[in-house]
Amino acid sequence: MHAIIVDDNEHHARLAAKIVEHACGDNPDVYTDPFMALRNSMTEHPDLIVTDMMMPKMDGITLLREMRKEGIFAPAIIVSGHLKRVSEKLLPSNHIAAIIPKPFQIEELSKAVIEAIAKNASA
Repeated sequence: MHAIIVDDNEHHARLAAKIVEHACGDNPDVYTDPFMALRNSMTEHPDLIVTDMMMPKMDGITLLREMRKEGIFAPAIIVSGHLKRVSEKLLPSNHIAAIIPKPFQIEELSKAVIEAIAKNASA
């Protein structure tokens, strides 16, 4: 199991990483730069992606679209303080398992991680 966290806010990224680690036992890779996350994911395909929606260099939906173009179809969890913007941009082909509002609750993100992993394992 290999997860990645992508959030331009390092504090939020580290918090999400701790939650993912606790929920599934994986020590996820943490990125504050979505381009770096995309580049590294091409060689080490993640099994789970947790990404912020609004980032200065590339938004979460664009990141997921680019990953899908590269054959990376891991389930994704989007965390966002801008839920209206997320719903307008979502496409079923993005394999989005959950959308979590910011600030997120630990239990809510943990549950979404566990459900995304379980659903992906049974697919």
